[in-house]
Amino acid sequence: MAVAGSESDVNPQPSRAGLVGRALLGSCGGVVLSVALSLIFFEGSYAGVRDDGVTEQAVASFRPFLESVARQLGWLALLQAVCFTPVVLGLLLMLRQHARTRSWVRGRALLPCALGFLVVFAFGAGVAHRHPGLFLPLLAGSRWLTWSAVFGHVLVVLVFGAAALGYVFTALRPRRSWGVTLACAGALVLPLAAWLGLLLVPGPVRVFGTRGALALPPPVEVDRPNVLVLAVDSLRPDMIDAQHTPHLHALLSESVYFPNALVTQPRTGPSWAATLTSQPPLLNGVETMFPSAELTHLSTQALPAQLGTLGYRTAAFSEYAGEFFSRVDFGFDVTAVPRVELEDITGQMLLMRVPSLLAVTSAFYTQGPAGRAALGRRLDNLVRGMANFASPAVLEDDMLALATLDRRSAQKAAAEAGGEPKRPPFFWLTFYSQPHFPYTSSSDFYPEYTVEGAPPELRFGRDAAAEVPIASDLDRQQLVGLYRAALAQTDTAIGSLLDRLRAERLLDDTIIVLLSDHGEGLYECATCVGHGDNLKSLLTLRVPLAFHLPKQRYPGVTPGVHEAYVSQLDLYPTLLSLLGESRVEPHAGLPLLDAKGQLLPPPGRVHFAETGEWLWPTPAVPADRIAYPVITEMATLQRGRIVISSKHNAEIRAAKQRAVIRPPYKLSYEPGASEVKYRLYQFERDPLEQEDLAASQPQVVDELKRELFRSMLRHPQVLSVADYFLTRPDPPPPESW
Repeated sequence: MAVAGSESDVNPQPSRAGLVGRALLGSCGGVVLSVALSLIFFEGSYAGVRDDGVTEQAVASFRPFLESVARQLGWLALLQAVCFTPVVLGLLLMLRQHARTRSWVRGRALLPCALGFLVVFAFGAGVAHRHPGLFLPLLAGSRWLTWSAVFGHVLVVLVFGAAALGYVFTALRPRRSWGVTLACAGALVLPLAAWLGLLLVPGPVRVFGTRGALALPPPVEVDRPNVLVLAVDSLRPDMIDAQHTPHLHALLSESVYFPNALVTQPRTGPSWAATLTSQPPLLNGVETMFPSAELTHLSTQALPAQLGTLGYRTAAFSEYAGEFFSRVDFGFDVTAVPRVELEDITGQMLLMRVPSLLAVTSAFYTQGPAGRAALGRRLDNLVRGMANFASPAVLEDDMLALATLDRRSAQKAAAEAGGEPKRPPFFWLTFYSQPHFPYTSSSDFYPEYTVEGAPPELRFGRDAAAEVPIASDLDRQQLVGLYRAALAQTDTAIGSLLDRLRAERLLDDTIIVLLSDHGEGLYECATCVGHGDNLKSLLTLRVPLAFHLPKQRYPGVTPGVHEAYVSQLDLYPTLLSLLGESRVEPHAGLPLLDAKGQLLPPPGRVHFAETGEWLWPTPAVPADRIAYPVITEMATLQRGRIVISSKHNAEIRAAKQRAVIRPPYKLSYEPGASEVKYRLYQFERDPLEQEDLAASQPQVVDELKRELFRSMLRHPQVLSVADYFLTRPDPPPPESW
């Protein structure tokens, strides 16, 4: 006879299989509930922009692709449910330890689902704390979600710790409970073992585009140094210092450094086209971020293709900021960069609508090459191309994977030829995305730079959709803190990369170049915002350009800082000069160093710059401008690629603001709806351009204006009408003559 009040009388012991089954169903229910709520309440957008018409068209056009993404997400949801089952089970065991809650637990059928949802939410909050950029639109739009991310790491410890205590307390109970404990332990070990097994499976190097096979060409005798280009998006020279960016600062201290390099257009794509061709936008044809297909074949004139003819192995590595390298052919042998066209953007919007599955996807993505291989190429590409998130360690993994593959190919070729392994020199361009807007970083960095009292909406990044005004000095301090945190994470990644390359003896004979595609406006003035929309000050036009030369090949070089104003166009001819090659025409840039690495006399010259296309209204877009539609109305699809319709090219070219820079003066050309305005500034004395000198120094205005017209009208497609630069109409077809 049972004793009154005993456990067997009050609450008979449930079956072990039943307990595990309830946990599995609860975990599945929690995952399903989180997905359902996300799809109901969250809307997808890209970089803060949403156009329902475009979205509907994209969904209709790319339905098979979206269905395949949805299937992959479904498998991830199943894996998530299986892996979280032991945690739900542990929480159930924890609640069963007390007589007061034991019967209550048994009588609540929905309790396992509630616990499952709690586990899913805790995991997502933990990932949001670690990588808030993944969920930036949600965090910037909800203070409740913001604070859940702030304390996400605590919530994860509490929930998963409570589950672990459930197992411990169950194991300490009378012997008859050991069967349940063993079943729980088995349920815990198996899915985690499967998860770890997936992460430990060796994966291929993540390359998304190649010009031929990855295997090396036949060994050749090439006595040339390697070239490693370290490029950082939105990098400002004044933001590099020993305290916040120690690795970049140390690299510059050992380099020939030009802190006043000027870009021709402060937009990523056209800027890279200019750098890699040594030609300004009007000459190389890439004037916007979305050029038509016939303008994207630059491999016959670009630097990577030129170095390929000299025996170099060329590759480009990047995350979201480098998607332009998949859009334009510069002649790289290997491009490990994301593809971000409308199809992929639609997939990203679908992924971002389900934060719980995005958290699992990111867990795989940040686990190194094996995790990304297990994730699959399609989801890997979607995460890699997300504009709110970057994981710079991915680039290091890709580079080392390619180096390993090249070494094995060389060894195989040497074994077949019966000689010593020989590898051609490499030209690697590594482009880091993190300091680009919206300035997100991981939990190792952003807490250190968080400004106390700043708006929670700015805690993790500057989300475009949230429209949080930068209304006070405190707001701006937080924005600068976000930028510095992102740059600090990139600096750490660059330090790690250089250490690993040195350990692999890949830097013994390597020229290291540091540069950027443009600077960044961080609200130093009302319109000093982002980059590309205006040419206010030199904040977006000035970038670092440095050459770190190997001493064994250039023994007479003395590192130092040279304040002369140079151009991004100078990189190409300078590298050819260092390699002992003659100048390749047509180059608009000039060599800065000779074949021995010695400084060449700085040329006295005039520099030119132009704005990019206006994608959508921002505080930086000029109020008095020649207006044209936003990007969603101008863009069209050309062979699956987003391009700006040719009918808008003329108005974009006519509306561009332009600048003529002849230190210490800068002349701004500002075409408006009714007239063209010219403004003159002494930018060294007046860096934020608050004093217009055009009226007091008309002679300087006339001189720089003549330089501008000479530069523009040398291009046959441009003509001048009443000071406006317009596009010459195409001649009629011959049959109409």
